[in-house]
Amino acid sequence: MNLEERTNQIFLELINNPQITSKELCGTFDLTRGQLNYALKKINDSLEEEKLVPIKRTKNGHFLIANEVFSYVKGGEPV
Repeated sequence: MNLEERTNQIFLELINNPQITSKELCGTFDLTRGQLNYALKKINDSLEEEKLVPIKRTKNGHFLIANEVFSYVKGGEPV
């Protein structure tokens, strides 16, 4: 996946800590809600290019990440 450095860091944080909330993610990376939405869109665009299920966000700020995304990342494919 070809992501900008900050977006890639956000993606890796989501993979390594899938229980993180939107609010925690914004605090960790000093992001506004809009910046997080933009980064998530970029991540999902890249996932869709790889024919993977996009990351979804619940109404309470948690993230739903398909097992195939974890397998793709942990399987040694470039991130």
